[in-house]
Amino acid sequence: MNRCPHTGITLDWVNSQFFSADQRYLMCATHGAVFEPPTGECVWGPCFGLSLQSVPIEINGGQIYARLPGAKED
Repeated sequence: MNRCPHTGITLDWVNSQFFSADQRYLMCATHGAVFEPPTGECVWGPCFGLSLQSVPIEINGGQIYARLPGAKED
């Protein structure tokens, strides 16, 4: 989910841009929190030690499907 665990706002620096300049970390545009992409753990900033919410994905026939929290099963 595109939500910072600190305030619940979107992470985007610019529409759909989330990564640091070196492409190593996800970053929150509002307070500059820095997250490890593999785990979603905040490694710097006001939400240090918290994590982004993961979303299970499935790749099927070249399509990527995400199961959002609270979504109904088909």
